[in-house]
Amino acid sequence: MAKFLFRAEPALTMRRKLEDEARLALADAQRRAYLAENALRQAQEGLRDATKRACEAEAQATDPTLAIWYRNWIKRQQREVARSAQVLDGRRAEVGQAEQRVMDAHKAVRALEKLRQRALDEFTDHERRTEQKEIDLLGVMQYAMRSRDQGRHQ
Repeated sequence: MAKFLFRAEPALTMRRKLEDEARLALADAQRRAYLAENALRQAQEGLRDATKRACEAEAQATDPTLAIWYRNWIKRQQREVARSAQVLDGRRAEVGQAEQRVMDAHKAVRALEKLRQRALDEFTDHERRTEQKEIDLLGVMQYAMRSRDQGRHQ
């Protein structure tokens, strides 16, 4: 039996490697998005804490400079929340792009895999037909030999 050889095997290997790289890039993008979500959560907690502390300080203190300082601190916390939200949006966009690259790479791999499977099926069918022809020929030859031998004995 002959050995099956798929000529596009190097291309399939390359596409599988590209798909693996795309999956790694997706995992990295998801990790960065997770970190951005945590940073946003921490910034929001910092803002809540700053607001709470400012309210407590305002209720107890009469110093106007302290109230200005807390107001500026809260503004800084609000800017940090807004910046973290923008970073998170960017990270989510990166995840979406990475997911699209993984899907495209997977489609390319599947296309070559289907082509390979079709070629393998054709090869297997051809080999099976060839083997069946050889078996049939052997059967015909055995029949002819038996017929010839029976003709001699009669």
